[in-house]
Amino acid sequence: MEEQSLETWMNTFDQYRNELTEDTILVAHSVAPAFVLNLLRQGVSAEACFFVSGFTGLLGNKFDEPNKTITDRDFDFEEIKHNCSYFKMYHGSDDPYVPLEKAETLADNLDAELEVIEGGGHLHEPSGYKEFPKLLEDIETFSEDYHWMEEALVEAEKAMENGELPIGAVVVSEGEEISRAHSRTSREKITSEHAEMVGIRKAGNLWVRENITLYTTLQPCIMCLAAAVRCGVDRVVYAMDAENEVSTETLPDLEKHGAEIPEVTAGIKEQESVTFFERFMEEKKTTLPEIMSESF
Repeated sequence: MEEQSLETWMNTFDQYRNELTEDTILVAHSVAPAFVLNLLRQGVSAEACFFVSGFTGLLGNKFDEPNKTITDRDFDFEEIKHNCSYFKMYHGSDDPYVPLEKAETLADNLDAELEVIEGGGHLHEPSGYKEFPKLLEDIETFSEDYHWMEEALVEAEKAMENGELPIGAVVVSEGEEISRAHSRTSREKITSEHAEMVGIRKAGNLWVRENITLYTTLQPCIMCLAAAVRCGVDRVVYAMDAENEVSTETLPDLEKHGAEIPEVTAGIKEQESVTFFERFMEEKKTTLPEIMSESF
């Protein structure tokens, strides 16, 4: 039997390489997340990666020898994140093979959300995980987020065509679109006409609805986030981080004062939003800090 190595994994993967697209969602367990990172560092693109019990580097146990060509490498995480903008990780609190600290380090390097499963072990069949419903649920949620963010990007493109900042928003309740909007601060000459504010206003009375999600192509400012909190939005999903924006960092303080704060998910179709802003900046001969200082 051929020994395990990065080369043998690559030889097997090459049989399926042409089946991958930029919309592919990759799911990997244990040593396989490190293999996926090797793919991403070589230019393979994916829309999202879900890693279970993943790690990089050596573990100091008997598995290091067969795994080292895959896991013990100099990963360029910035390049990796360029080829996949969304990562979610899961790790057992008592994993007998991969210390939790390894997962925490990898999550930090990938800017990934890490969900620690109490008593989950290695999150495989011997640990009682023949099935993993939470993983499937999160993939389904991501797929829905992906769809609605595409619609928000349609609105962002409309804004750019009108000479506005390329920001779009969609308000969804129970999987149904309630409203959509794009930035129109320049056209209306009203600085509060952000895409999110217009979308929330067009949605009407949100208090009579349930499971409300606000999708926006840029991290919302404090004004827009406050409006979302005040109107009972349950989730805020955005594509691209806004430079120097601290709005989402204020949510814990709001919660301390009794506000019901929304769950926040970032990085859905981030690169597409970045591309719109790059086009806008090139056309306007400006920079992102200048845009933000003038518009927010």
